[in-house]
Amino acid sequence: MRHSPHVDVGQRYGHWLVLRHIRGAVWLCQCRCGTERRQYASSLLHLKTLSCGCWRKRNVPKPGDQIGEWLILSYDGPPNRMAWCRCSCGVEKSVDIYTLGKDSMSCGHARRITYTGNPDTKRCSKCLEEKLRVEFNRDSSSGDGLKVWCKNCSSAYYRANRERILSRGRLLYRFDRERKIAKTRAYHLANRDWSRRVHRDYHQKHRAEAYRRYVERGKDPEIRARRREASRRSESRRRALKKLGAADFITRTAIEKLNVMQSGCCWVCERRFEEHRLKIHLDHFKPLAAGGPHRLSNLVLMCSTCNIRKNSRWPFTEEMRLQLRHEVLAAAIE
Repeated sequence: MRHSPHVDVGQRYGHWLVLRHIRGAVWLCQCRCGTERRQYASSLLHLKTLSCGCWRKRNVPKPGDQIGEWLILSYDGPPNRMAWCRCSCGVEKSVDIYTLGKDSMSCGHARRITYTGNPDTKRCSKCLEEKLRVEFNRDSSSGDGLKVWCKNCSSAYYRANRERILSRGRLLYRFDRERKIAKTRAYHLANRDWSRRVHRDYHQKHRAEAYRRYVERGKDPEIRARRREASRRSESRRRALKKLGAADFITRTAIEKLNVMQSGCCWVCERRFEEHRLKIHLDHFKPLAAGGPHRLSNLVLMCSTCNIRKNSRWPFTEEMRLQLRHEVLAAAIE
Protein backbone atom coordinates (compact mmCIF):
# COMPACT_ATOMS: atom_id res chain seq x y z
CA MET A 1 0.00 0.00 0.00
CA ARG A 2 1.35 3.40 -0.95
CA HIS A 3 1.55 5.93 1.88
CA SER A 4 1.16 9.62 1.15
CA PRO A 5 3.74 11.99 2.67
CA HIS A 6 2.70 13.55 5.96
CA VAL A 7 3.00 17.15 7.12
CA ASP A 8 2.26 18.60 10.54
CA VAL A 9 -0.59 20.98 11.26
CA GLY A 10 0.80 24.29 12.46
CA GLN A 11 4.15 23.69 10.77
CA ARG A 12 5.41 26.30 8.31
CA TYR A 13 6.87 25.25 4.97
CA GLY A 14 8.27 28.26 3.19
CA HIS A 15 5.58 30.93 3.54
CA TRP A 16 2.82 28.32 3.83
CA LEU A 17 1.26 27.54 7.22
CA VAL A 18 -0.56 24.19 7.35
CA LEU A 19 -4.09 24.68 8.71
CA ARG A 20 -5.80 21.31 8.39
CA HIS A 21 -5.95 18.08 6.45
CA ILE A 22 -8.50 17.83 3.64
CA ARG A 23 -8.05 14.40 2.09
CA GLY A 24 -5.26 12.09 1.01
CA ALA A 25 -2.15 14.15 0.42
CA VAL A 26 -4.04 17.46 0.13
CA TRP A 27 -3.75 20.03 2.92
CA LEU A 28 -5.26 23.46 3.41
CA CYS A 29 -2.52 26.05 3.83
CA GLN A 30 -2.37 29.78 4.45
CA CYS A 31 0.28 32.06 2.99
CA ARG A 32 1.85 34.86 5.05
CA CYS A 33 -0.18 37.36 3.04
CA GLY A 34 -3.42 35.64 4.15
CA THR A 35 -4.20 33.69 0.98
CA GLU A 36 -5.56 30.18 1.60
CA ARG A 37 -5.00 27.40 -0.92
CA ARG A 38 -4.86 23.65 -1.14
CA GLN A 39 -1.39 22.18 -1.47
CA TYR A 40 0.00 18.70 -1.90
CA ALA A 41 2.17 17.40 0.93
CA SER A 42 4.99 16.51 -1.45
CA SER A 43 5.07 20.09 -2.78
CA LEU A 44 5.40 21.41 0.77
CA LEU A 45 8.01 18.91 1.93
CA HIS A 46 10.23 19.33 -1.13
CA LEU A 47 9.71 23.12 -1.24
CA LYS A 48 8.29 23.02 -4.74
CA THR A 49 5.99 25.82 -3.65
CA LEU A 50 7.16 28.55 -1.29
CA SER A 51 4.27 31.01 -1.44
CA CYS A 52 1.11 31.94 -3.29
CA GLY A 53 3.19 34.18 -5.53
CA CYS A 54 3.33 37.24 -3.28
CA TRP A 55 6.97 36.63 -2.35
CA ARG A 56 7.91 36.19 -6.00
CA LYS A 57 6.11 39.39 -6.96
CA ARG A 58 8.03 41.35 -4.33
CA ASN A 59 11.33 40.00 -5.65
CA VAL A 60 10.79 40.68 -9.34
CA PRO A 61 14.08 41.30 -11.19
CA LYS A 62 14.61 44.82 -12.48
CA PRO A 63 16.35 46.15 -15.59
CA GLY A 64 20.07 46.28 -14.96
CA ASP A 65 20.16 43.15 -12.74
CA GLN A 66 22.84 40.59 -13.57
CA ILE A 67 21.62 37.00 -13.13
CA GLY A 68 24.15 34.42 -14.19
CA GLU A 69 25.36 35.43 -17.65
CA TRP A 70 22.15 37.36 -18.36
CA LEU A 71 21.87 41.14 -18.07
CA ILE A 72 18.23 42.27 -17.95
CA LEU A 73 17.70 45.10 -20.42
CA SER A 74 13.95 45.63 -20.13
CA TYR A 75 11.04 44.08 -18.28
CA ASP A 76 7.47 45.34 -18.03
CA GLY A 77 6.71 43.52 -14.77
CA PRO A 78 3.89 41.11 -13.82
CA PRO A 79 1.82 39.57 -15.23
CA ASN A 80 4.28 39.57 -18.13
CA ARG A 81 6.84 36.79 -17.63
CA MET A 82 9.24 37.51 -20.49
CA ALA A 83 12.20 39.87 -20.14
CA TRP A 84 14.57 41.09 -22.82
CA CYS A 85 18.09 40.07 -21.78
CA ARG A 86 21.62 40.20 -23.11
CA CYS A 87 24.07 37.35 -22.56
CA SER A 88 27.72 38.02 -21.73
CA CYS A 89 28.62 36.85 -25.24
CA GLY A 90 26.43 39.59 -26.78
CA VAL A 91 23.37 37.53 -27.73
CA GLU A 92 20.05 39.22 -26.93
CA LYS A 93 16.82 37.31 -26.56
CA SER A 94 13.60 37.09 -24.57
CA VAL A 95 13.87 34.94 -21.43
CA ASP A 96 11.30 33.75 -18.91
CA ILE A 97 12.08 35.55 -15.62
CA TYR A 98 11.16 32.46 -13.59
CA THR A 99 13.94 30.47 -15.27
CA LEU A 100 16.64 33.11 -14.77
CA GLY A 101 19.33 31.84 -12.43
CA LYS A 102 17.78 28.36 -12.41
CA ASP A 103 17.23 26.60 -15.72
CA SER A 104 18.66 29.46 -17.75
CA MET A 105 22.10 30.81 -16.86
CA SER A 106 23.19 31.83 -20.36
CA CYS A 107 22.26 31.54 -24.01
CA GLY A 108 24.21 28.29 -24.22
CA HIS A 109 27.51 29.69 -25.44
CA ALA A 110 29.29 28.20 -22.43
CA ARG A 111 28.62 24.68 -23.67
CA ARG A 112 29.81 25.55 -27.16
CA ILE A 113 33.12 27.21 -26.32
CA THR A 114 34.43 24.98 -23.52
CA TYR A 115 35.42 22.12 -25.82
CA THR A 116 39.07 22.39 -26.94
CA GLY A 117 39.73 19.01 -28.55
CA ASN A 118 42.37 18.20 -25.93
CA PRO A 119 41.13 15.67 -23.34
CA ASP A 120 43.40 17.17 -20.65
CA THR A 121 42.24 20.78 -20.99
CA LYS A 122 39.04 22.79 -21.01
CA ARG A 123 38.21 26.39 -21.85
CA CYS A 124 36.60 28.53 -19.16
CA SER A 125 33.43 30.18 -20.44
CA LYS A 126 34.05 33.23 -18.23
CA CYS A 127 37.66 34.20 -18.90
CA LEU A 128 37.88 32.20 -22.18
CA GLU A 129 41.27 30.78 -21.17
CA GLU A 130 42.25 27.19 -21.88
CA LYS A 131 43.20 25.51 -18.60
CA LEU A 132 43.88 22.07 -17.20
CA ARG A 133 40.86 20.07 -16.05
CA VAL A 134 42.10 20.08 -12.45
CA GLU A 135 41.48 23.85 -12.38
CA PHE A 136 37.71 23.30 -12.65
CA ASN A 137 35.36 22.27 -9.86
CA ARG A 138 33.31 19.11 -10.20
CA ASP A 139 29.72 19.15 -11.44
CA SER A 140 27.99 15.78 -11.76
CA SER A 141 25.11 17.31 -13.75
CA SER A 142 27.33 18.45 -16.64
CA GLY A 143 28.35 16.27 -19.54
CA ASP A 144 32.07 16.18 -18.72
CA GLY A 145 31.60 16.27 -14.93
CA LEU A 146 33.13 19.75 -14.53
CA LYS A 147 31.89 23.29 -14.10
CA VAL A 148 31.96 25.64 -17.08
CA TRP A 149 33.79 28.28 -15.01
CA CYS A 150 37.30 27.74 -13.68
CA LYS A 151 38.01 27.90 -9.96
CA ASN A 152 39.41 31.43 -10.14
CA CYS A 153 36.35 32.82 -11.93
CA SER A 154 34.00 30.97 -9.58
CA SER A 155 35.81 32.38 -6.54
CA ALA A 156 35.74 35.89 -7.97
CA TYR A 157 32.00 35.62 -8.67
CA TYR A 158 31.34 34.36 -5.14
CA ARG A 159 33.33 37.19 -3.57
CA ALA A 160 31.49 39.77 -5.67
CA ASN A 161 28.04 38.32 -4.84
CA ARG A 162 28.72 36.85 -1.41
CA GLU A 163 25.96 38.66 0.47
CA ARG A 164 23.29 37.81 -2.10
CA ILE A 165 24.30 34.14 -2.19
CA LEU A 166 24.40 33.87 1.60
CA SER A 167 21.09 35.67 2.05
CA ARG A 168 19.39 33.27 -0.35
CA GLY A 169 20.97 30.29 1.42
CA ARG A 170 19.79 31.57 4.80
CA LEU A 171 16.31 32.15 3.41
CA LEU A 172 16.01 28.61 2.06
CA TYR A 173 17.43 27.19 5.29
CA ARG A 174 14.92 29.14 7.37
CA PHE A 175 12.08 27.77 5.25
CA ASP A 176 13.05 24.16 5.99
CA ARG A 177 15.00 24.52 9.23
CA GLU A 178 12.91 22.34 11.54
CA ARG A 179 12.71 19.42 9.13
CA LYS A 180 16.44 19.51 8.43
CA ILE A 181 17.31 19.62 12.13
CA ALA A 182 15.02 16.68 12.86
CA LYS A 183 16.46 14.72 9.94
CA THR A 184 20.04 15.40 11.03
CA ARG A 185 19.29 14.47 14.64
CA ALA A 186 17.62 11.21 13.58
CA TYR A 187 20.59 10.33 11.37
CA HIS A 188 23.11 10.90 14.16
CA LEU A 189 21.07 8.87 16.62
CA ALA A 190 20.76 6.00 14.16
CA ASN A 191 24.48 6.04 13.26
CA ARG A 192 26.02 7.11 16.56
CA ASP A 193 28.14 3.99 17.09
CA TRP A 194 29.37 3.95 13.50
CA SER A 195 30.25 7.65 13.61
CA ARG A 196 32.17 7.27 16.86
CA ARG A 197 34.05 4.27 15.52
CA VAL A 198 35.04 6.11 12.34
CA HIS A 199 36.21 9.17 14.27
CA ARG A 200 38.10 7.04 16.78
CA ASP A 201 39.88 5.06 14.05
CA TYR A 202 40.79 8.26 12.24
CA HIS A 203 42.23 9.90 15.35
CA GLN A 204 44.20 6.80 16.27
CA LYS A 205 45.65 6.63 12.77
CA HIS A 206 46.61 10.32 12.68
CA ARG A 207 47.41 10.84 16.35
CA ALA A 208 51.11 11.57 15.83
CA GLU A 209 50.45 14.04 13.02
CA ALA A 210 47.71 15.78 15.00
CA TYR A 211 49.98 16.12 18.03
CA ARG A 212 52.75 17.52 15.85
CA ARG A 213 50.37 20.15 14.44
CA TYR A 214 49.12 20.92 17.94
CA VAL A 215 52.67 21.57 19.17
CA GLU A 216 53.52 23.57 16.07
CA ARG A 217 50.46 25.79 16.48
CA GLY A 218 51.26 26.20 20.16
CA LYS A 219 54.38 28.16 19.27
CA ASP A 220 52.16 31.05 18.26
CA PRO A 221 51.83 33.36 21.32
CA GLU A 222 48.25 34.27 20.46
CA ILE A 223 47.14 30.64 20.21
CA ARG A 224 49.03 29.76 23.39
CA ALA A 225 47.27 32.57 25.26
CA ARG A 226 43.91 31.45 23.88
CA ARG A 227 44.53 27.90 25.08
CA ARG A 228 45.45 29.09 28.56
CA GLU A 229 42.28 31.17 28.69
CA ALA A 230 40.14 28.19 27.61
CA SER A 231 41.76 26.00 30.27
CA ARG A 232 41.17 28.69 32.88
CA ARG A 233 37.49 28.97 31.93
CA SER A 234 37.07 25.21 32.07
CA GLU A 235 38.61 24.99 35.54
CA SER A 236 36.49 27.90 36.76
CA ARG A 237 33.38 26.14 35.50
CA ARG A 238 34.31 22.95 37.34
CA ARG A 239 34.82 24.88 40.58
CA ALA A 240 31.46 26.60 40.14
CA LEU A 241 29.71 23.27 39.57
CA LYS A 242 31.30 21.85 42.71
CA LYS A 243 30.15 24.83 44.76
CA LEU A 244 26.61 24.73 43.42
CA GLY A 245 26.19 21.00 43.99
CA ALA A 246 26.85 18.87 47.02
CA ALA A 247 30.58 18.67 47.63
CA ASP A 248 32.95 16.85 49.98
CA PHE A 249 36.54 17.61 50.79
CA ILE A 250 38.38 14.67 49.21
CA THR A 251 41.50 13.81 51.17
CA ARG A 252 44.44 11.68 50.10
CA THR A 253 43.42 9.09 52.69
CA ALA A 254 39.98 8.81 51.10
CA ILE A 255 41.57 8.28 47.69
CA GLU A 256 43.83 5.54 49.10
CA LYS A 257 40.80 3.80 50.63
CA LEU A 258 39.04 4.03 47.28
CA ASN A 259 42.08 2.46 45.65
CA VAL A 260 41.96 -0.41 48.14
CA MET A 261 38.24 -0.91 47.48
CA GLN A 262 39.00 -1.22 43.76
CA SER A 263 41.89 -3.61 44.49
CA GLY A 264 44.32 -1.18 42.90
CA CYS A 265 42.67 -1.59 39.49
CA CYS A 266 41.10 0.76 36.99
CA TRP A 267 37.33 0.81 37.34
CA VAL A 268 36.83 0.34 33.57
CA CYS A 269 39.63 -1.74 32.08
CA GLU A 270 40.48 -3.50 35.40
CA ARG A 271 44.22 -3.22 34.81
CA ARG A 272 46.37 -2.79 37.90
CA PHE A 273 47.84 0.69 38.25
CA GLU A 274 51.24 -0.38 39.61
CA GLU A 275 51.72 -3.39 37.35
CA HIS A 276 51.07 -1.48 34.13
CA ARG A 277 52.43 1.85 35.41
CA LEU A 278 49.14 3.62 34.76
CA LYS A 279 48.47 7.20 35.71
CA ILE A 280 45.58 7.41 38.17
CA HIS A 281 42.69 9.78 37.43
CA LEU A 282 39.91 10.63 39.84
CA ASP A 283 36.68 10.57 37.82
CA HIS A 284 33.09 11.51 38.62
CA PHE A 285 30.85 8.56 37.76
CA LYS A 286 28.01 11.00 37.08
CA PRO A 287 29.77 13.99 35.49
CA LEU A 288 29.56 17.41 37.08
CA ALA A 289 28.20 18.70 33.78
CA ALA A 290 25.27 16.29 34.15
CA GLY A 291 24.55 17.42 37.72
CA GLY A 292 26.63 14.84 39.56
CA PRO A 293 27.83 15.71 43.09
CA HIS A 294 31.46 16.07 44.10
CA ARG A 295 31.19 13.37 46.77
CA LEU A 296 33.22 10.30 47.52
CA SER A 297 30.24 8.10 46.63
CA ASN A 298 30.31 9.54 43.09
CA LEU A 299 34.05 9.07 42.54
CA VAL A 300 35.90 6.19 40.90
CA LEU A 301 39.55 5.66 40.03
CA MET A 302 40.44 5.20 36.38
CA CYS A 303 43.54 5.13 34.28
CA SER A 304 44.11 8.17 32.10
CA THR A 305 43.11 6.33 28.90
CA CYS A 306 39.74 5.19 30.23
CA ASN A 307 38.99 8.56 31.80
CA ILE A 308 39.65 10.41 28.56
CA ARG A 309 37.59 7.94 26.52
CA LYS A 310 34.69 8.00 28.98
CA ASN A 311 34.67 11.80 28.87
CA SER A 312 31.30 13.13 30.12
CA ARG A 313 29.03 10.33 28.88
CA TRP A 314 25.82 10.01 30.82
CA PRO A 315 24.09 7.73 31.50
CA PHE A 316 27.09 5.39 31.59
CA THR A 317 25.61 1.89 31.60
CA GLU A 318 27.27 -1.43 32.31
CA GLU A 319 27.16 -2.30 28.61
CA MET A 320 29.02 0.91 27.80
CA ARG A 321 31.61 0.12 30.46
CA LEU A 322 32.23 -3.35 29.04
CA GLN A 323 32.45 -1.97 25.51
CA LEU A 324 34.92 0.72 26.60
CA ARG A 325 36.96 -1.91 28.47
CA HIS A 326 37.14 -4.05 25.35
CA GLU A 327 38.27 -1.08 23.23
CA VAL A 328 40.97 0.00 25.69
CA LEU A 329 42.37 -3.52 26.07
CA ALA A 330 42.36 -4.04 22.31
CA ALA A 331 44.23 -0.76 21.81
CA ALA A 332 46.73 -1.71 24.54
CA ILE A 333 47.48 -5.04 22.83
CA GLU A 334 48.10 -3.31 19.51
